[in-house]
Amino acid sequence: NIDASTGIVSVTASNGALTVTAAGGGIVATGAGDITLASSGILTVSDPVTSVGGNISLSVTTSDTNLNFTADDINAGAGTVTLRADDMSLAGASITANGGINIYTKDADTAIFLGSDTVTANQLDLTAAELGVLASSGTVRIGENGVNTAAINVGSAAVDLSGETYSLTLATEGAIDDTTGG
Repeated sequence: NIDASTGIVSVTASNGALTVTAAGGGIVATGAGDITLASSGILTVSDPVTSVGGNISLSVTTSDTNLNFTADDINAGAGTVTLRADDMSLAGASITANGGINIYTKDADTAIFLGSDTVTANQLDLTAAELGVLASSGTVRIGENGVNTAAINVGSAAVDLSGETYSLTLATEGAIDDTTGG
């Protein structure tokens, strides 16, 4: 259990994988501190990451490497959560940030595909179920404006976000392709 009542929590794995597991503890910042986890290898979060008043950033610094959220919650309260990786698996309980949630690729030229249940190499695939893990009264931003150059594709099956409370923004310098026919 890492608990920071003030200041910033920053954990970086510059060589190899980073895994957050702590039998019910996780990482908690009780003050206004930010939490930053970065890894050059696979980043796996399987216990809670919570910041009461700060932002949370989870980043994979190597191309085509996974960020795996497998259990419990990531909760930034009124802050923001930023996820940055070329490949993600968002199978945990929930990612909550009422200041907004940012989903960015590591490489500007990595395509983003929404609504696909198929994992494709060199493409960030986000399923409808993964988008349902996100919770915010703010905006969920997929793609980084002025940075991403690849296309954002919406799959052939409609992605129903009508039950979600967040606004969705797609940002890319490339095309946004809707193959749902809608």
